[in-house]
Amino acid sequence: MDSMEALLGKNNSLIEPTDYNYRISFIAASSAIDEKVENSIYSISRIGEELGRDFEIILSTPFKSSLKSMARILLIRENCPQFQLNVEDFSSPGKGKQMSFEKATGKFVIPFNPDILYPVQFSDILHSFLKFRLKRLYYSELPLVSSDIIREVGGWRELLVGEDLDLFARISMNYGTLAMPSDLLPNNGYGIENTIGLSRIFALNRMPYAERMQNVRDLIISCNLSFKEMNLFSSLLAEYEGLRIRGISAMAQILKHFHSVKPINYDRNNLTIFMESLLESLVLREYQRLGDISSHVHLNVHRVLLKFLKKNSNMFSEMSNSLSLYVTPEY
Repeated sequence: MDSMEALLGKNNSLIEPTDYNYRISFIAASSAIDEKVENSIYSISRIGEELGRDFEIILSTPFKSSLKSMARILLIRENCPQFQLNVEDFSSPGKGKQMSFEKATGKFVIPFNPDILYPVQFSDILHSFLKFRLKRLYYSELPLVSSDIIREVGGWRELLVGEDLDLFARISMNYGTLAMPSDLLPNNGYGIENTIGLSRIFALNRMPYAERMQNVRDLIISCNLSFKEMNLFSSLLAEYEGLRIRGISAMAQILKHFHSVKPINYDRNNLTIFMESLLESLVLREYQRLGDISSHVHLNVHRVLLKFLKKNSNMFSEMSNSLSLYVTPEY
């Protein structure tokens, strides 16, 4: 039985919509608060207001406030009373997001990238997700997850790279994904790698050697990559991005054994687990249950990730025709 036959034979019916007015927690972590972060928070506030639900915005940051940054924080609080700042030291995005999550009081959590200005139209996607009472990862560029599920699978872990993928793979493996990737963000290189925490891998050349090593180590852990898979990933980075990290990746495979965070072992790597779960939802067109917004369905994937998936996933290699309906040409 091929991948398509297996999918079509599944019972993928969705529970009928309900519309409980649960509280929503938007959470993020940032090393500093600048104009870009301020504007991102305002965009999230507009989305929250458009949803018409009780919501909060929690941002964790390790910085000690200067007078300039304190004035910016006071302005944000004046314009956005739902904003909460959590000042606490952390050394990785994964730890920072977990700190924000631990402060959250909402029934559902929406992690966001504080460097991104989100269009208010995301409120339509989130509203449609909230109408379904399913134990799933609701995936868009603003993912939505039940707080209970995050606690059940262990939350975010202390990782520099792939902290969201590490979490999303555990949720996908245990509960599945309802996918609605969209074209609402500008198509200027923002792809799924930005939403799952892998975009930093494509900036390795700008990092000092020690930091580069730590990021590759955490890539291996978050994706649960075997030595062979990491060699393939390294080759693709060299071919398409000019990033030559094969020597670093070999050392990083050793260093992962000394990290306090250990890979969670499944029968496949975490990138494949999450992306197959997402693709399954797309091929079954579950997004059609979400209403008029289904015309925005669009999956933007970096060519390195797409090449990696086509070589490691039977579903991705067998469903090239179906995949072409959703995926932007490789960039």
